Amino acid sequence: MPPKKKARVARSALEEPLPLVQSHLDQWLQTVYSKRHAKPDDGDDMDWPVLHGGTFMEIAARAWESPERLVTAAFKVCRKAGLVPDHSSLEDWQGQFCRLEDWPPTPGKISPTSILNWSMHPASFWRGFVPMSEVLGIARSIAVSRFREGEMLSIRMNPDIDASDEQFKQHQVNLLFFDDGSQKGLAAFLNLVGLASLEPKLAPEEFQDSKVQALLVSLLQIPSIMKQEANSALDSQILRIIKQNQDAQAQPVSSFGWALLLRSMTGLSEEVGFDEALRIYNGHPSVQQMTDKDSAGGGSIKIDNRKAAAIKSWMERCSPAVLSLVEVSQHDIPFNAGPFGESLAMVPWLFLDSTSPVALSANAGSGLAALDGEAVVSVDWLLTMTPEAQIILFERIQSDFNSATALVEVRAKKKYRAAPADLVDIRNTIVLWTQVRGLCEHSMDANDFQQKLASGNLVDDQIAEILVQRPNSFAVSMLPSQRAQMQKAAEAKEQAVCSEVETQRVELRNARFQFLKAALLRDQVQLQRLEAVPTKLAALQRRVEAKWREEEAYKGERAVQQYCNKYLRVERVDKIEFIVGPFRDFVTFVVLWRGLFCNILSGGRGTQFYVLCQVSVSLEPALFSIYMASQAKLHNVPLDRVHIVAYCDFNVPNAASRTRTQDLAKAMHMVLQHNASRNVGLADFPDAAKASSKRGLADEEADIQTAFWSMKLNLDNRFVLPFDLHPSGESLAKRRTGVGLSSFDFAFTSIACLSVMICDDFSLERRWSMGRLVVPNELVDDNVFLNCSELSTAGRPMYADKVLLPRQRDLVLPESTDASSDLRLAERARPSPEQLRAQKGRSRVTAMLRSLLTMSEYTFDGPVVLVNFTGYVEDVGLSVLDMKTTCVDSMPAGFDVKNKLHYLSLHFLESSDFGQMRLFREVTELWMDGKLKIPGFEFCSEPPSVPPDELAKVPGADIVTGGFDKLTLEVLVRDGSRVVLKPDEVKFWRSIPDAFGQEFETLLKNHESRYASCLTTIMKPGGSFNQAEAPDQEEPQGAPERKDVVPAAKEWESREILEKEDPIEDHVVSELANVHLLRGKSGGIYLLFEPKEEQKEKIVPKKTQLGGFGTGSYAKVEDPQPGVLFEMGKGDATWVQFDESSLKADSTNIETWSLYKMIVQIEKQKRLARVPVSFLKVTRKSDDKSLDGFEVQVAQKMKYQPHEAKNAKNSCKSFFRGSCDQVAQSEIIQSVFRFRYEQVGTNCKVQKPYVVTSVPLKLVAGHPMKARSLCFPCSRLNLGKLLFRFSSFGGSRMKTARVTSEC
Repeated sequence: MPPKKKARVARSALEEPLPLVQSHLDQWLQTVYSKRHAKPDDGDDMDWPVLHGGTFMEIAARAWESPERLVTAAFKVCRKAGLVPDHSSLEDWQGQFCRLEDWPPTPGKISPTSILNWSMHPASFWRGFVPMSEVLGIARSIAVSRFREGEMLSIRMNPDIDASDEQFKQHQVNLLFFDDGSQKGLAAFLNLVGLASLEPKLAPEEFQDSKVQALLVSLLQIPSIMKQEANSALDSQILRIIKQNQDAQAQPVSSFGWALLLRSMTGLSEEVGFDEALRIYNGHPSVQQMTDKDSAGGGSIKIDNRKAAAIKSWMERCSPAVLSLVEVSQHDIPFNAGPFGESLAMVPWLFLDSTSPVALSANAGSGLAALDGEAVVSVDWLLTMTPEAQIILFERIQSDFNSATALVEVRAKKKYRAAPADLVDIRNTIVLWTQVRGLCEHSMDANDFQQKLASGNLVDDQIAEILVQRPNSFAVSMLPSQRAQMQKAAEAKEQAVCSEVETQRVELRNARFQFLKAALLRDQVQLQRLEAVPTKLAALQRRVEAKWREEEAYKGERAVQQYCNKYLRVERVDKIEFIVGPFRDFVTFVVLWRGLFCNILSGGRGTQFYVLCQVSVSLEPALFSIYMASQAKLHNVPLDRVHIVAYCDFNVPNAASRTRTQDLAKAMHMVLQHNASRNVGLADFPDAAKASSKRGLADEEADIQTAFWSMKLNLDNRFVLPFDLHPSGESLAKRRTGVGLSSFDFAFTSIACLSVMICDDFSLERRWSMGRLVVPNELVDDNVFLNCSELSTAGRPMYADKVLLPRQRDLVLPESTDASSDLRLAERARPSPEQLRAQKGRSRVTAMLRSLLTMSEYTFDGPVVLVNFTGYVEDVGLSVLDMKTTCVDSMPAGFDVKNKLHYLSLHFLESSDFGQMRLFREVTELWMDGKLKIPGFEFCSEPPSVPPDELAKVPGADIVTGGFDKLTLEVLVRDGSRVVLKPDEVKFWRSIPDAFGQEFETLLKNHESRYASCLTTIMKPGGSFNQAEAPDQEEPQGAPERKDVVPAAKEWESREILEKEDPIEDHVVSELANVHLLRGKSGGIYLLFEPKEEQKEKIVPKKTQLGGFGTGSYAKVEDPQPGVLFEMGKGDATWVQFDESSLKADSTNIETWSLYKMIVQIEKQKRLARVPVSFLKVTRKSDDKSLDGFEVQVAQKMKYQPHEAKNAKNSCKSFFRGSCDQVAQSEIIQSVFRFRYEQVGTNCKVQKPYVVTSVPLKLVAGHPMKARSLCFPCSRLNLGKLLFRFSSFGGSRMKTARVTSEC
């Protein structure tokens, strides 16, 4: 519509008062327009579909996202306005206003359409861009004067819709595209959306106004004509443009709008460019008809050259950012009234690739120059426009325009548009800035400077002088705001250049000192590595020795088994009647072996003897006996040359009863009856009588004689064995008189004197024991032993006066060989009177047997078999072993003790295998010591060394083992066994001023104190290393380093002050001199040092024993009673106590070691491959990461439960009985379990736990120190509900309390 006619209608409409609905609708449009720049994240403050706001096209698209909602809202507006009866439905209303009568529409036919039939899809707006400022004016005009009556719009079909589809016959909304009047169509749609938004807010009578009804009808019944599509899309677009200009009788579209239209035209055909599209447009007949006037006059719709140049500049010489900027600006104000307009569009030097409108060139005499050494950049004084400069320029034009027209009406704003002459300097300033921005970014905030340049003339003066002077190159110092800063930077640079030499010298010295520190550290690390090499080599050697012991143990077990089967066989029988079979087998074995041995050697058949030895090794005793029988028959070996010596001792436990006496007599009879003239029996009579014997020993002897006489055995030949007590300890006189002896020692002396139980027989002068020779009655006169033996004829051994009885600590107490059985909780086990009488020493038995085998006028022509029926601890077997090894020279002449004396122990009095294990252990020790030779087996006493490939895995091993001359150091030098800093380095750094003097002296002092003597302990004077002298390893490889961190234990200034807080209930003296143990009423434990002399303080080392838990027993962990949990919290690094007296007879020490060291010490001294430990599963580590160590697992989860001692005086031995929890929580004391070595079973058996110090303590005289609790006060503990876990590891350690579910 022509502008004048449109304005006239609007004014006439405003002369009449507007209905309330139209007035609100006009305000709603203005409100929506004010939200044109809103973003989705700004929040929704209007009804759907406006919501947060946006452009009109965005709101229209948002409305059509819910077509049903939009149609329903329009239906409600019509019904509220009275255009639809109340009983009508939505479908009826759609049929009346939303469905076309002619479908598909016939081209050229006029038919009414509804605004709801028009699609607001972007493709429908054929101009491409719809400025909101223009749409707003049209929308407000429609709101107050409706669609003009009789006005017709051109429409076209959506090319993506198939009109024959059945669904479009029923639903014809959002289908038709605009062919012209797209801005008017969008404005009409906004009015309908506005009425829908106002419908819930206004009364029905407001909508039933005739003007409102006319407005609604004009929106729902619009005369429309379907346009016939042209031959091509390009022709269709040109026809639309021509139609638009024909209706306007001029060119109402700006050059920017034409640029958008022509850009859309060029997009319709790839072959059509701008010039071609312009030629087609100007050459169209409809355009030619409108050019009867001059090309620039009114009424012409032809594009002239000036406007074409402007359009081309917008299209081809404008960056996308500028196009977007100009496009968005038209939402606020129309193009012709805005900051740009046609006047600026026709200025060519505002667009890309243009140069300065004023010819500029570099000025050789410019007064601007860069500072010395300052960075510069060349300036292109053509000042070619770039995309970066163009967007800044257009932003500046818009910013200046907005500032100038902030209070000016829209119609008058174009008067304040910048003139081209005013933009020349601004343009050149901005282009110059874009050239030098890259250099300025390094010295200033370029983003802030550019923002100020684009928003106004705040920084124009900074570049104005440069444009006037026009230097060849630009420097940042040319900017007035940066000149002072750049001068300071230049001065600093000049100063840096002047001091460069000094700085380099200082840096060189610093670098040299840093190298010294780094090199010194590397050398010290190497020394530390070398210092640890002996320990690692020792650990490797132990691993090699452990493997070697395993091999030797397997070989030794076979060797000892063969030797004992041949010479020292021990067998147990259940009943006395069962001794015949084992006895005959052993005798047959001995006879056959001796016979074959003698015959083969006498015949010179050495090869057969070697084969015989190999067979004896490979076969079991029973199979070997069969083999021997076949060989005996082959070599005609006699079977009646054996001599039998039967032995029984009535002092062993359970042997003196009448039943056992009768059994022993029967056993004697069974053994001696065959070839009785060559056999004899030895019976040791009791040394003390039973309490039930009224006449003392007379009753005992009478019972024995009766039993033997009943078996027709003669006991008339007596013998005595004189002895004396061991002189160690107290003097011999005290032992004889009993003066100064304890009751127990006096009792032992009395027992040893054979008069302990019967006062009538007690005599301090008696120093002998008595026995009888036993032979069958019928062969008393013909027995060779009765007639020729020294023991029979003399009645006593003649080669020595007396035999010394063993010391009490040398006595053996039988126990189980299992490490977890027969645990002895006492510190020193005391033997019973029966055990004392049964062990009178191996030397006594040796003297008796030597005297028995010393014959006059008789030579043994066969082997002698000694049969023992009272094995007990096998003192007799050990005596035979001594006779074969250590006492060979003192044996009777003419008797081959090594090969002719055999020993068979047939015990039936006890079920324990302790005696047999003891005998086997003694044979093994003698074989390993080289004192016993076993054919076919030889013990390798020298362990193998570490293989070279294993040594290579230890860093520094080649230096330690191959010679310290291979040691290469950087700043250190070896001076003998000391390693010191090179003298030149010391001299140089001490000549430096104090800058490095103090730090160097600190480094030197640290080296002298910690590293200078690292090699002293591992080097001999000759400069080599002896691996045998490597120190024993305290901890396993890989164990964490112990750091004795003394906790801040609480102390009191006196005991009186302590008792005010916690009254003392128990006070005992600890095992450490002058250190007392206190227990408070709350359960707290305190240490108090009370010296007898003037001593202010006492240093208590770690691992110092303070006391124990008293008597008790081991129970399962499930037992609810409190106790000390048996647990190895740190594996083989856990602290334990070890009784060295069980390992060394002459030692009485109790040592606190790690479990690792205890096992290694036992392996080393006892040459064992494995050491079983009570309740533990210990295996040696086999991984390469740890050179030596043990994997420790608790096989049986046990705890030690202290017993309550009623009416017993408390002492340090049992002080901690009721304080298991406090000990487990303390940081300064801890529990450790004591172990002892069991010689026979070759294992470690646990005894009891004790309490030792965890860290070194400093006790001040008279100041009680509390064993600080880590958890909670002891008064809150319920010992029946808690089970405390603790770690037996020294140093800083954590202890935890595990609370059961009942707590």
